[in-house]
Amino acid sequence: MPTENDSIWEGFESVFFRDAGAESLSETEPSAGVRSTIADQRQILPILFLIDVSGSMRGQRIAQVNYALENIFKELRRRDDMQSVIKIGIMEFADEGRWVTPQPVLLDDFVFTQIEARQWGTLYSKAFDALNDKLRREGFMDPKLGEYFAPLILLVTDGEPMDENEYPAALARLQSNGWFRKSIKYAIAAGDEAKNPEVGRILSEFTGVRENVRFADEGEALCNLIEFIAIRASEVQTSLLSAGPQTTKAQESIFADTDSSLFSSMFETD
Repeated sequence: MPTENDSIWEGFESVFFRDAGAESLSETEPSAGVRSTIADQRQILPILFLIDVSGSMRGQRIAQVNYALENIFKELRRRDDMQSVIKIGIMEFADEGRWVTPQPVLLDDFVFTQIEARQWGTLYSKAFDALNDKLRREGFMDPKLGEYFAPLILLVTDGEPMDENEYPAALARLQSNGWFRKSIKYAIAAGDEAKNPEVGRILSEFTGVRENVRFADEGEALCNLIEFIAIRASEVQTSLLSAGPQTTKAQESIFADTDSSLFSSMFETD
């Protein structure tokens, strides 16, 4: 969580990914003569939250997720970024992947409604397919609405998938999506039962970077970790504009200078 002087957030760099993927990212840029509906023409950073709402998330886990999201939106509104504008997207997933936000909502217009856990299992395939459907021009990345950063995506779950025969194909479809491949992805495993090699393997395949898969128990550590990733990673992404389009600096882990006991890895050797 941010300190009074915000010192925990300082000292990180990032690179904006610009090359094309399976769906041409160049095709998602605004057409000539088409003005963005964003009046100040700042570039858009979509922050997408994928939240497990299966039955095991009930109680303290989902309460900590809600508390973290409320704090994140308040904190991001406090930070007036002259280079970019943030849009928020939230998906709930259990037996299906359901977008709470049919389209990403401007942060200034976003009204948060608390998320509730359900009596269902965790189907990763539903979340992966629902995300894949939206990371397209006809979905969330509408070129008529402005020029987009590659999205920042955070997935929070507390268990293994119940669809072990279906999720690999859904993940493969998602990994072929150009916007997904160029996005910055993080995942959090919540609770002791989620800290196992199978969950770690799946989440590292989702993020593409083992360093970006983290573990937290269901208490305050979960809230702190969600807040840290969302706020720090959003700052890292938008910092590229200040550095200029020709920057060649390598991306540094947002966890590089943090206390490992607060933001522990899923992998013992990391």
